[in-house]
Amino acid sequence: MVMMVALGRAPALGCTLCAPVAASSPQVLRDLGGLHTARSRQVGGFPSLRCDHVLWSKEIQWRWQPVVAASVAGGRSAAVSEMRTRPFRILISTGDVMGDMHGAALVRALIDAAGEEKVEIEVYAMGGKRMKDEGAVLIGDNTGLSSIGLLEALPLVIPSIKIQIRTRKFLKSHPPDLVVLIDYPGINIPFGKYAKKHFGCRVVYYIPPNEWLWNTSRTGAIIGSCDAILSVYPAETAYFRKSGGLVIEVGHPLLDRYNPTQTRTQAREALGYGEKDIVILLMPASRAQELRHVWPIIASAARLLLTRILALGNHHHVHFVVPSVLPSGDHIIKQSFEDFDLTGYASVRNGETQSLMAAADLAITKSGSVNLELALHNVPQVVVYKLDKATAWIARNVFQFAVQYISLVNLILEEQMVPEFIQDDAEPANVANAAFDLLPVSGSGHRNTLLNGYSRLLPLLGKPGVVKRAAEYILHSLNCDEECRRIDMEGTFT
Repeated sequence: MVMMVALGRAPALGCTLCAPVAASSPQVLRDLGGLHTARSRQVGGFPSLRCDHVLWSKEIQWRWQPVVAASVAGGRSAAVSEMRTRPFRILISTGDVMGDMHGAALVRALIDAAGEEKVEIEVYAMGGKRMKDEGAVLIGDNTGLSSIGLLEALPLVIPSIKIQIRTRKFLKSHPPDLVVLIDYPGINIPFGKYAKKHFGCRVVYYIPPNEWLWNTSRTGAIIGSCDAILSVYPAETAYFRKSGGLVIEVGHPLLDRYNPTQTRTQAREALGYGEKDIVILLMPASRAQELRHVWPIIASAARLLLTRILALGNHHHVHFVVPSVLPSGDHIIKQSFEDFDLTGYASVRNGETQSLMAAADLAITKSGSVNLELALHNVPQVVVYKLDKATAWIARNVFQFAVQYISLVNLILEEQMVPEFIQDDAEPANVANAAFDLLPVSGSGHRNTLLNGYSRLLPLLGKPGVVKRAAEYILHSLNCDEECRRIDMEGTFT
């Protein structure tokens, strides 16, 4: 029996595999106990998948229609329909605060895109509260289990294993149709391989680890853990493609978080700051270990910087503000204001990060995605990072880990545009001096030089609409066979 399926929109009809061939030329894709089944996409009247660097766009409409089948055995003919008895299941796996933010945006975009296409989906998540709030079913909250370094990771091993066991048990009774991995390589690389092996589902790596920036030791493992990589940088796209991966460039999702509608003046009015006030963001942590090792340096540097500003005698109102991204650490930060003699000048603010960036003159921050977010808001920054001494020694002497830069701004531009201080160089005096030079009151030219560097960085991050493109590609992947994947290899999803 040969069964020809035309893809479409009704959630109850369809197939999990398809081939980009005309309905008049079905392709046999699998053999189930002697029953030869062919599926083909209806492309008459609509653009088909192409290899000209446009993979698939919103203008392409998929129409779900009843299946018509002709039996070649015994000369009989029969009409057959293939029914889906449940929605498509999508599992999103991440493991830290920023990943939860990106995951939440993706959950929202997936639900919106599925609604537009009239496709039923269920979204499950290993992540945190943000994804749950956007409509995902949270099967494991692991946002507090992220760490950098071997020693720091040891206390998190058992809790991580427990979540993995619970997640895998859940998936046995709720097998996913597609898995999306977001960064978090220590867990996601083996989990992606597990999902492919045990469920035969497609795995998409959205926002892959920055192997192309740091080292190449896990490149093969990343490619082997997934069927496709949704990359966020042009250089990243080229790197993973050269390494043999199927890569679709979608752009950086921070572009969608950036809201340029609020001016500096409007942001300051909304937050209660004066136009001539000096507003400095202190951004130490999205992980507990960063709070331990990075915050004391930033707080001490802030005290030194405050002394220099007050010595100018211009009667500036100075505000040091810590945007809360690690609520469990807020009490530590607030208690330390007195220890570092910042009482009356420093505060913690919740849920206003975008407005604070729009209002800020400067940021002293850890390394990470926040560096790019500050660049989008045109906020000069000084980057600080420090690990436990034992972890740093192991990284340098055992794993031979060495990087020229640590800030994503510098790594992408391949030059030190943003001042950064790592490990032994992360002394409060160094940080305070670099920070002062970036303030408007310093009279230094460093501020304008850095802002000019930002203007060269932004075109390398892509165009807004990133999360929507990623969501549309993921939905497309639910109905994609090996032929689709071959075409994807040369494509850019737009």
